[in-house]
Amino acid sequence: MKEHKQDIGSILVGPFKREDAQQSKPKFDKERDLAWWREDIGLLEHNFSWHVSYPYPPNAPRDRQGELFAYMHQQMLARYDFERLAMGFDRVLPTAQVMDGDRPLTEGFNPRMMLCSFRPSDMYVALPDAHPDPRATHLEMERHKERLRDGIALGCLYNNDQVKIPIDMNMLGNTILANKGSINKNLYGEINNKGHQVIANMNDPSGKYQIQPGTMNWDQTAPRDPVFYRWHKFVDLLFEEYRTNLKPHTKKRFRFPRY
Repeated sequence: MKEHKQDIGSILVGPFKREDAQQSKPKFDKERDLAWWREDIGLLEHNFSWHVSYPYPPNAPRDRQGELFAYMHQQMLARYDFERLAMGFDRVLPTAQVMDGDRPLTEGFNPRMMLCSFRPSDMYVALPDAHPDPRATHLEMERHKERLRDGIALGCLYNNDQVKIPIDMNMLGNTILANKGSINKNLYGEINNKGHQVIANMNDPSGKYQIQPGTMNWDQTAPRDPVFYRWHKFVDLLFEEYRTNLKPHTKKRFRFPRY
């Protein structure tokens, strides 16, 4: 039997089916040309370490965790856009197909990892077989998105006692993250986490066939998937709506008469 030689690249991106095969790079999949950036071990370690340092419940959120969540992903998107423009690609476009069952998710992805399933291109978001309403998950996420947008436009969110609380960047981030700092998880849901989960479990949403989730399910693998950046572009636009609605600074605020 011929000995299989495995280099460091194949260790990071997964084993090849045969020695002369490139990692999941059909001619029509141009996104593979940026796989070298998305699958960089330093990038994956950064995303994983950030979420370890700023954990989910039951831990309470750390200082400015919601604000830093927005800033960190914005910077990842900015760098990714830079690499895309350098390759002659368009900037990242947002995706919200997980909330629209009538449109397929155009990007496919084959991570070639033993513990992650692949996702074919142009796949529709499936729902658990036992769900009484086949569109309920989509409608639930859509409602949460519109409630967040309404709150951003009004400049306040409702807490669990239905009291209006003036919104700030940190509160919005914690609410989107759905951690213990969320102003009202029942009202505003878990839009970021559910987006990851819905995409990761498209092949087997109910777990009926015991198919492993896709890369979007874990912090250490999610940035490998091209749709990770499209999903977070959608999330970033929620923060951008908030920033756009902020009152502009006055000249007086930038004056320092004592200095």
